[in-house]
Amino acid sequence: MDKDVENSCWRCLYLLRRKVMTTNHEVHCCHLHFGIPGCENVFINEKACGNSPYHVSVKLGKTTTNSSCDVVVDNDLNLSWLNDQLPTSLHNYFELYLPYCFAYMYAKQYRKPYTTSHTAQSLDGCTATKSGHSKWIGNQQNLIHAHRMRALCDAVLIGKNTLINDQPKLNVRHVEGSCPKRVIIGGGEELDFSSLVDADPGIIIHATKSPYPHASLNTIKLDNQENENSLENLLCVLCKKFNIYSVYIEGGAKIISSFLQQKLLNVMQMHISPMLIGDGMRICSLPAIEEIKEAQKFIRGKFFPIDDEIMFVGIPQ
Repeated sequence: MDKDVENSCWRCLYLLRRKVMTTNHEVHCCHLHFGIPGCENVFINEKACGNSPYHVSVKLGKTTTNSSCDVVVDNDLNLSWLNDQLPTSLHNYFELYLPYCFAYMYAKQYRKPYTTSHTAQSLDGCTATKSGHSKWIGNQQNLIHAHRMRALCDAVLIGKNTLINDQPKLNVRHVEGSCPKRVIIGGGEELDFSSLVDADPGIIIHATKSPYPHASLNTIKLDNQENENSLENLLCVLCKKFNIYSVYIEGGAKIISSFLQQKLLNVMQMHISPMLIGDGMRICSLPAIEEIKEAQKFIRGKFFPIDDEIMFVGIPQ
């Protein structure tokens, strides 16, 4: 894809997200004009005007064959194309990122954030070595994709082990966009939050069973007992108290497995890199099954090219 077109498409989608979150009216349709950097336009609930190399009309709600729009986004943020004249690269771009522009509406309807997990894994399903080392399994384009996702979501979430092993920044550096709130699950006073504090002055939320005072943290007390509703309750608190309407879960495997088992994931993204790690950490630690029919399955699953690698994106059943 031409870089100018790609950058213009990104700016248009990011502008759409901001407009959807700040409009005072229910969004029924929108029109996106892009293709020339600096000339992007988004029209919400109004007739589009002007010319641009590319334009996409989006309708919110149920699919209808009589609609003159290009794509329909339903209440669960699934896309249905009615008139797709975009080049393949731009089509994939919209498939990947358009739903998150409307996550605010999803959260308002269901009273919980729209959740997406992302992992980079080897061909043999490892997300890290046995020691926890994982830099970098994915390629450069996957890193850029992760930063786009951070910019499109209100919060990025990791577990304590990811914080300890990677000391990540969890900010937006490789694309235009604002940094998300950062959410860490688990751990106590031994955790070092300096990588997050130094990277960005934004909100850091520590969800733990034993909160402790820290000048740079907002804390949420988790249930002391293991409770299958604890993560669901956490999502509700994030939505109601911190205005978090979309959550991007970057790890680790234990956290993602917990969200998956509790059926709290709207979308799973699995970047697959052409390497073999062997005896490493696996992407999921799900209970053993007896028959293949019991396996976790996905609907609307699709593979996307990420430069010279691929990423699977699917909705867990």
